[in-house]
Amino acid sequence: MTNTVADNTPLLYHCFARPSLRKLPWGPTARLRSPNDLGAGFNVLESILTNGLVCSSEKLTVSTDPLRVRSLSVANKEEIVTTQTRACFTHCSFSELAEAKVDAFFCSHEGEDAEVVRKSASHFDLFGSFAIAIDPLEARRIGVMPAMYFYSFPDIDDTGPEDLLRRLSETRQTLLALHMLEEIAGNVEIPFLHSPYEQERSSSKELGLVVDDENARKVLENTRRFRARKSLAGLQFDRRTYWQLVDKIEYLLGLFQNTDSTIEESPLAFFEQREWRLPYNSQVNTTWFSLGEHPKIRDPNYERFAEPRREILKIVQGTNGRKASLSELKATWVLNSVDGKPFSQLIRRIVCPEQCFKRTKALVDKSKRIGLLRNDTKLVTI
Repeated sequence: MTNTVADNTPLLYHCFARPSLRKLPWGPTARLRSPNDLGAGFNVLESILTNGLVCSSEKLTVSTDPLRVRSLSVANKEEIVTTQTRACFTHCSFSELAEAKVDAFFCSHEGEDAEVVRKSASHFDLFGSFAIAIDPLEARRIGVMPAMYFYSFPDIDDTGPEDLLRRLSETRQTLLALHMLEEIAGNVEIPFLHSPYEQERSSSKELGLVVDDENARKVLENTRRFRARKSLAGLQFDRRTYWQLVDKIEYLLGLFQNTDSTIEESPLAFFEQREWRLPYNSQVNTTWFSLGEHPKIRDPNYERFAEPRREILKIVQGTNGRKASLSELKATWVLNSVDGKPFSQLIRRIVCPEQCFKRTKALVDKSKRIGLLRNDTKLVTI
């Protein structure tokens, strides 16, 4: 396809590479456009086509439970509910991506003398001028879901949406405690659903399937087997094991997004993006690998994808402008294939800036020849 305007069929668009954020001396956060953005965006696209889609990590925080602040004299601050591992999409037409909807700050360069302008910004302006798009119905094969939105209302204790996240986090901890008892009782083994290593086992501690509270963890670890079995006697009904219930709670927590943008200081800014998300999940028809090191039972593909992992890590750290921590690497996963085919075969449309069209077209044509892209995948420019 030539570099013409795309048709307006709504799809799930994933944009990149996001402009860097810079905190301005007088308050708000501004986006810094760089000449390197185009090169970074092209590198991300090439990596997606070759290696798969990166689900990056981000901490989900809420304000500390008001009851804990009052009764336990806990400092009134934010607390981490979970670390999300997800890729983000917006469900819209091509023309909507280019429509300016949100007021945002942009700066010309780093430093206090940078020129700062506030203007109406499009989705491309906010999240990057390259994009891939997948069909929302085909995306069901990988577990993509509409985001779930919450908001904070500091003047009211136990505000419904934010309090829901606290209770889900507590539910996860309760299920982890029950899982530890279930493991001590000898009622469960822990193979991961998409692991071919059926005979391999790993401890809950190695897999991170233990409660956060150190005192509770010690009590549970010292529980005798007969006491664990007695405690679970009334819970032997038709259900999945507790670690599998934890897995789905984490998937659910990965769908949450704040309704309001603290970057643009704009209410409803994130909600208006109509976000969908792909959280890391254990569907048996998908192949994943992590940027961090895990027990083989969790990441059986670690050695197989050594070279792609190095390539992606170089791109991720170059885009972020810093070295990723070990915890960030372990929480970052890459979706390599779906139903035995490269993830890239789900891509229906690719978007690139006009000035990168020739280079991107050569990449797309090559990817079609070697089977990474479908022949009907369209390339369009902005």
